[in-house]
Amino acid sequence: MNPFLHSDDELSQHLADIAVGLWEYDHVSDRLQASPVMRELLGGDFPAPEGSPLAEWVARMHDEDRPRFEAAVRASVETGALFRVEYRVSRADGAWIWLSARGQVSRRDPLGRALKSRGIVTDISERKRQEALFRLQQNFNQVMLASPDHAALVEAMLDAVLGLSELDGGGLYELRGDGGYHLVASRGLSGTFVAKVGELEPGSPRASLLNDGQTVCSCLDPSPVCTHPDLIRQPQLADEGLTSLIVLPILVDGQVAAGLNLASKHIRSMPALVTSYLESLARQFGQALERLRAQEDARAQRRNLEGFFQAMRDFVFVLDNEGRILHVNPAVKDRLGYDDNLIGQSVLSVHPPRVHAEALQVVGDMLEGRRGSCPLPLLRADGGEIMVDTRIVHGTWDGKPALLGISRDISELKAAQDELIRRDRYQRAVLDNFPFLVWLKDSESRILAANQPFARACGVDNVDDLVGKSDFDLWPRDLAERYRADDREVLRHGQGKSVEEPIEQGEQRSWIETFKSPVLLDGRVIGTVGYARDITERIEAKRELERERGFLKTLIQTIPDLIWLKDPAGVYLVCNPRFEQFDLSEGGPAFELVREIEDGLP
Repeated sequence: MNPFLHSDDELSQHLADIAVGLWEYDHVSDRLQASPVMRELLGGDFPAPEGSPLAEWVARMHDEDRPRFEAAVRASVETGALFRVEYRVSRADGAWIWLSARGQVSRRDPLGRALKSRGIVTDISERKRQEALFRLQQNFNQVMLASPDHAALVEAMLDAVLGLSELDGGGLYELRGDGGYHLVASRGLSGTFVAKVGELEPGSPRASLLNDGQTVCSCLDPSPVCTHPDLIRQPQLADEGLTSLIVLPILVDGQVAAGLNLASKHIRSMPALVTSYLESLARQFGQALERLRAQEDARAQRRNLEGFFQAMRDFVFVLDNEGRILHVNPAVKDRLGYDDNLIGQSVLSVHPPRVHAEALQVVGDMLEGRRGSCPLPLLRADGGEIMVDTRIVHGTWDGKPALLGISRDISELKAAQDELIRRDRYQRAVLDNFPFLVWLKDSESRILAANQPFARACGVDNVDDLVGKSDFDLWPRDLAERYRADDREVLRHGQGKSVEEPIEQGEQRSWIETFKSPVLLDGRVIGTVGYARDITERIEAKRELERERGFLKTLIQTIPDLIWLKDPAGVYLVCNPRFEQFDLSEGGPAFELVREIEDGLP
């Protein structure tokens, strides 16, 4: 009777709840008995309810693990040491599982001979599978560090997947130019089978499985990861003795470029962990193929670049990451006068010593994207200098990371720029000494240029700080909206506009006169130019004159005598109310009175 079937022992029940199996071996009767948990781990067929001989148990072990198991049993019996060993056994469905067994002799006869041994067993298959997957992945990564060629990469891929104990064979397909697939390598499959499946034609069912870009799994016994249960039952696969099949697409740049067909001849239900691991590997394979393709492209690119460099008049330097020169184009030799001895030297050797520190700084800035290029002098072999504008970018050379430097001769351009700077300074001096506020705006009313008086009016010290700003950045919103409206009117009609308007800055109020005109290019309005001047004194004088005129008018109207003023032509300019009461028509009494008065005036 199985001692574990009707046990009331709380510990036994607890171990059963956490899937720990119990075993007991009777050394005298050679019977191994196990708890229901252990029988379940082994597929339910072993040991027999009444017990099974130890030899049957040992026979189910993996050949590689059997000697280790037997040595552990022998040591436990002979020395009383704790029995502890990990090994593989075959389940009823043919799958290998890893077990960790522990125990020791629990009863001996008076002579010390072992009568019974007891212990526990746990399933460590998942842990062992994880360890195996990790080793395979590490092995693949080691191969990748050596930058393998295509053939070595294919072999490394097959090593990584067929190292799984669940798989017995498989092959790698690569996409053909016509959309079909070609089997480039295979293992563990018969020649007859490979001959039949070596080419997958475009549109065929198997090619379509790869084109879908999804993992396909087919098993004789259903499992959670089995997506196409009928596939494995096809006569061609059945004749090869396959019990499980996985179709694994490999993507490069988001497109299916290759695929693995992996098969088992002993696993009828593929574990989910295996498919998950294979999908992870497929992503690595895709990256490896992408890297290999990039290396091949780089080699082709180098051949193309060398031809391109030959025709360039710019100076081209290919550098390693330490700044040593790997390659130069003919212009470096022809125009700078260097020979092949330049290869292997630091790029600083082609710069004057006084700019070495600056050169290192700007190279770092360019590589980190803080600047696009930099003007620096190059040193000719004869000691002369050429001013160049240099750009340095990351690239590849012979499939390895490299720095590409291109230096363009800007000697003439530099001289022209110096002349432009001189002229710009002259023009700026003229504008800054101009008594008016002057500015130039684009079609979006953003400032392109201005003079110093305009900057001071805006409360800005540096004129260059105004570039790119709008009125809303400089003035109160009501003024900014008014200025923007004037700009739009000028831009829309293409005609100048003059306006007098007040400006209030704190408690101070002033008046300016502004003139805005369109800027034309090829008949198209591209912006506005404007100038403004302070007319506060003129406005105040005009207002003072108006006040004086008003006072005089009031004074005249209050005088009781007759008051009038005429111009030389006899036209009345000013008169008071009493005078207006008279009839001034010719021949009338007032007319005669005025004439007599005027005739009597000195």
